[in-house]
Amino acid sequence: MTLSVGAWLLHGEPLYAPEAAARVVDLLTDPRWPWQPSTIRPTQRPGHAVYPWPKGRVARPGLRAAVADIFTSELSNGIDLVCARTDTANHAWAHVYNGRIEGHEREVAFPLESVMLCRDGTPPGKSVDAWLEIVRELAATLRAVHGAIWVDSDERMVRGRQYVLGTAQPAKPPDFPANESARINRARRDLGERYVRLPGWATFLRSAHVEAVGGRARLLAAVAPPVVHELGDLLYVQLSATVADALAPATEARRRALADLLAPITVPVVAA
Repeated sequence: MTLSVGAWLLHGEPLYAPEAAARVVDLLTDPRWPWQPSTIRPTQRPGHAVYPWPKGRVARPGLRAAVADIFTSELSNGIDLVCARTDTANHAWAHVYNGRIEGHEREVAFPLESVMLCRDGTPPGKSVDAWLEIVRELAATLRAVHGAIWVDSDERMVRGRQYVLGTAQPAKPPDFPANESARINRARRDLGERYVRLPGWATFLRSAHVEAVGGRARLLAAVAPPVVHELGDLLYVQLSATVADALAPATEARRRALADLLAPITVPVVAA
């Protein structure tokens, strides 16, 4: 069984200046990626000329420069990096926004949602755990205010959570409400501030979120997560020691305990 591991990060600060972008670019081209995404598509900035897309895969020697040029270009508001154009071969990918805010996005404190995915059947010498280090470092670099990582044997379920497309996904688990997309959109202005999403296998919480539910000590006592990291203002809580145990009953019990604890600040079924 191949597991898919998908991350979602909520952020809003500008990162398109070359100095600010450098660390993001380093992480997107980091050798810890089990498969290096090297087919690039700029995220087109509305109302601007089309960036001249690189054709095919970008060779490793020129990859960092190409990613940096696209990520900082005035013609783009982010970047797509994929391993392959077909889903079956696309073992790792990332879609990261650079902080250029357009139109209605200015009305939301944290309008950007960057996502990335990696499958766990990694090549020899590579690991999903090393890739998770990249995700955590990217969360800190993007100055994310909230985030989650989901693991599932059905990759559609992971992507459904990442893009909040739950209503289009079959076999939804009991904890994934059919109206998830409507709930998130209704509370979008307060997401990352007043509200958080339902927890995943791993969850990123601001210090304000942690304090709102009784503090770090109470969270750790209630959930007993095997992996915890401090990432600036973020607390990273991972519910099993490895991805291999992400679907184990003990992991699910911790997720339910975390969901119960976060209930007062989780996006409500009915808007408050």
